[in-house]
Amino acid sequence: MVYAGFCFSAKTPDTHSAWAQWSRARMVVPRILAYQQGHRGGAIVAGVLEPGCDEGALRAKLEKIGRSALGDIRMDDEYSLLTKQSAVGEPGVAGREHWCSTVAAATAEIRSGALEKVVLARCASIESKVRPLVLLRSLSERNRRGYSFCVGNPRRGYFVGATPETLARVEQGGLTAHALAGTAPRGGTPQEDRIRGEELASSTKNRHEHGVTLAAIREALAPVCQSLHVDASPKLV
Repeated sequence: MVYAGFCFSAKTPDTHSAWAQWSRARMVVPRILAYQQGHRGGAIVAGVLEPGCDEGALRAKLEKIGRSALGDIRMDDEYSLLTKQSAVGEPGVAGREHWCSTVAAATAEIRSGALEKVVLARCASIESKVRPLVLLRSLSERNRRGYSFCVGNPRRGYFVGATPETLARVEQGGLTAHALAGTAPRGGTPQEDRIRGEELASSTKNRHEHGVTLAAIREALAPVCQSLHVDASPKLV
C-alpha cells in the first residue's frame, strides 16, 4: 500500500510555517502499517528482498518487528482527548471581517464568470498535548465511513486528518473516484436527517456545485480511461 499526499496547487507558495518542512508531493510505502477491522486489528510490515537475501531470515525479522509494533501502538491507557487546550490567534472581529470580505470577493469572481467554484478555508492554531495516534483513533471512531490518516515523524511533525472522499482507487484495471460537493449539518433525529437530506438533494446551489466537481473529474479522467461511467444523479452520503 502506498500513501500519497499532494498540495492543492504547486504554483501557489504556502507561507504558513506549519508546512515549511513538507514537500509539495510525497509518496510513502509504510514500513509498518497498523490496521483495524471491527474489533480485530494487526500490522503489516514491509521489507525489501534484495538479490541473494535469505527470505526466511527476512520474514522472521519482519515478524519480530510486527509483534513489537503491535505492543507499541496500544493507546487505551492514553485514550483521552480531555487535555488542556488553548487556541492561539482566535478569529475575533478583525478575523471575521477579513473572512467575510474574502467570501464576498470570491462570490463576485463567480458572478463575473472568472471562476466557477471556490473552496475557502481558515487557519487556526491550537496548543495541545494530545498524542497524534490518540487523535487519529478519535477521528477514526467519529468518521467510521471515511478515511483517517496520520503521516509524519517526531522531528518534522505530523499531518493528521480525516476525509470522506476517495480521490482515486485502482483495482483490477478499473479506477474509481468519489468526490463530495454540497454539504448540510446533521439533524438531531432521524427525521431531521431525512428532511435535511431532501433539502440538500433538491438545492439548486448544491446540485450546481456537485456538477462543477463532476465535470472536473470527468475532464481529468477522460484522457487516461477507455470508458467512463458517471452516476446520473448525486447521492447522499
